[in-house]
Amino acid sequence: MRSKFSSSFLAVVALGSAVACLSTPAPVHAQPASASSTPAKPPAPPKPPSLVKKPENSDYDLKPRQRERLQKFLPKALTKLSHRDPFHVVVIGDEIVGMAAHGDDDGDMLKAWPVRFVDELASQFLYTGSVRLIHPTPGKLAKTNVQLGPEITIRCLPRNGALMAQAMQQLTTYGFESMPDLVIVSFGIHDAESPQDLGIYAKALQQVIDTVRAKGSELVLVGPTLTVGDPTSASLGSTRAFTGMMREAADNSNVLFADSGDLGGLVRLESGTLEPAALLENTVKQYRRFFAWRGVEDYVHPQPELHRIIGRQVFDVALDGTKPSPWKLTSGSATFDKAGHFTLTTEIENTTQQPLKLCAAALDSRSWKTTTALPKFEIQPGAKQAVKLSYVASGLPADAQVSPFASHEAFLRLPILITAGGVTRIDEVHAEIKPLAMLWKMDTLYNQQGGFAIDNVIVNNSGAPLKLVKWTAEWNGQQKSGSFDLAAGGTTVLPLKFDLPKNPAHDAMPVVLDLTANGVPMHWQRFIECTPNLGLKQDLNLLPLGHNKGSVRLHIDADPAWLFLVFDIKGVDLETERDGTAMELQLGLDARSYGKRLAFGSVDPLIIRVGTANGGGLTAGIAPWAFGTGYGMEFDPSYVRSVFSSSANGSHRLTVTVPRSYLYLHEWALGNGNSELGLNTRLSFWHEGGYPLDTTYSITNNPKAGTDAEGLAALELTDRPTSRWSVVIW
Repeated sequence: MRSKFSSSFLAVVALGSAVACLSTPAPVHAQPASASSTPAKPPAPPKPPSLVKKPENSDYDLKPRQRERLQKFLPKALTKLSHRDPFHVVVIGDEIVGMAAHGDDDGDMLKAWPVRFVDELASQFLYTGSVRLIHPTPGKLAKTNVQLGPEITIRCLPRNGALMAQAMQQLTTYGFESMPDLVIVSFGIHDAESPQDLGIYAKALQQVIDTVRAKGSELVLVGPTLTVGDPTSASLGSTRAFTGMMREAADNSNVLFADSGDLGGLVRLESGTLEPAALLENTVKQYRRFFAWRGVEDYVHPQPELHRIIGRQVFDVALDGTKPSPWKLTSGSATFDKAGHFTLTTEIENTTQQPLKLCAAALDSRSWKTTTALPKFEIQPGAKQAVKLSYVASGLPADAQVSPFASHEAFLRLPILITAGGVTRIDEVHAEIKPLAMLWKMDTLYNQQGGFAIDNVIVNNSGAPLKLVKWTAEWNGQQKSGSFDLAAGGTTVLPLKFDLPKNPAHDAMPVVLDLTANGVPMHWQRFIECTPNLGLKQDLNLLPLGHNKGSVRLHIDADPAWLFLVFDIKGVDLETERDGTAMELQLGLDARSYGKRLAFGSVDPLIIRVGTANGGGLTAGIAPWAFGTGYGMEFDPSYVRSVFSSSANGSHRLTVTVPRSYLYLHEWALGNGNSELGLNTRLSFWHEGGYPLDTTYSITNNPKAGTDAEGLAALELTDRPTSRWSVVIW
């Protein structure tokens, strides 16, 4: 028998011979030469291919300032990359980081900007094997070449429609499955589209930063790409608030930050000749070329060319920092003269040694739109130009339930498009809200009895003491009022105390707060939903979310091995999709342990689909993090069972059972009211091509994302539940 060594040696010899045969040119058959001809020179051998491409505008040796910058932000990475040690990167983000596209480019992660960035790192540090994807999209390549040698491995974990609040789901499961040296995080496009408060993004982002650091990995934060849909004045600046929050979190935590929404290298405008009215139009025209999909109008998912440019930009920022603008936009003030209307005052400074011709256009934010246009400026070296703009509330429909103010900041983030000195960018003004700002306590209040209090903070930004500030508040028919004095720059807590509802109806109701300071009225409106804690062996009528017909009644029970959910359906006409599906249940379960369940976190609802025939339904694949932050297990969906049955009187029953073993982080103390699960059920019936609200029934009725654990009701694992409530604020 051959030894392993001899077998391997013979295999290597055979491989070398095969490579030699493949690389040897085919023989050239000589033609007979005439007597007068001279012998032909043999063709010159082709130049050997370069093992690695040389980075653009860069030597392989880092410049001292580049090495110093990497040593500041990525010291561990610098050491490993310099020695060409094995290096692993994980990318967490929405579908953009996974090259969501149209046609053959869709899912080709080698073309996505994170891989382009890491490929630049591989070239800079002479990784001759370049970059290899771990778990590429099925049918797509894992490498751009077949060269051997040290390589950087990268795993991209994109999720369609994902929010920053979901980052921990990917990060704490697949992200740390193999300990990464570097984690790249980028979210914001869908956060900008969602109705959730800006403070949730900031809280989730800080949780990511703290977790990555605790694990010993290094981090790169990359602000989201720009969207350019209609209306363009609102779309183009929609992600900038999230980019700004990410930049500030990175600065506060000494984390490397890059902005994939930086127009500096993407748009070229002649600011000296451009009129303000044409600035937005010309910017949109140039930027939209990166979204020129054939036969498809999609201004969210860019083409590979923009990914290539962004990848290079992130690399340049990592080594050299962001190229400064020839101007500086200072912090400003948003001075309200009445509710829903304010004047922005700020300054633009020329930071160059030459006169600066500058053109600017204010963009609309999510909740505010400008009503004035900016003139064209010429600013002398070192001088400042005052800017004033009027804004009004954007006129969102009353049922949108989106507050125009962030809960956690005493200022507004307002985007302004500026071009000057050959540079075009969208900057952000931090505009202090004057005369007063309100910081809202937005955490869900669990296990409230009798009443609840929201300890909001009032901030005096007026620059002077305020005397006899009057306020009124109203919620659920309860009215409160009072007054206070507040020193210049001072803060005071304004606790809003309300009684809980006297009946189990828990429709969302607005809480309205009005203040008058120095004769200026200020207005805030948030929404509150109060949901009584549920118990075992109880019956609960689910809330119809539209003008529904019929009713759905839920009965919950549990034993040491199972959680049981029984839905009794009456008066609902069942229709079926083409595949026979008649209803869809989204089941959200937060099964973290008691102390952790009361903290910020996320879940991923189980999806169960059922037809009209008596028998079993189908549970879709279950995410490893489905039952709360901290879970990480491959679940077999077939063990989450569903059975549908109909009776002769036209009523129907759906029974769902979840194995207790899947909820392994929960204490499962049956009979103890403090042993709680977060729970929501959202049952929808197929009708006219979809699952409309008019056929949907739910335990809760708040707009928090279905993955947000703070939007769930509380289920006490006892048949004698307490008279406690969950209070959800948004």
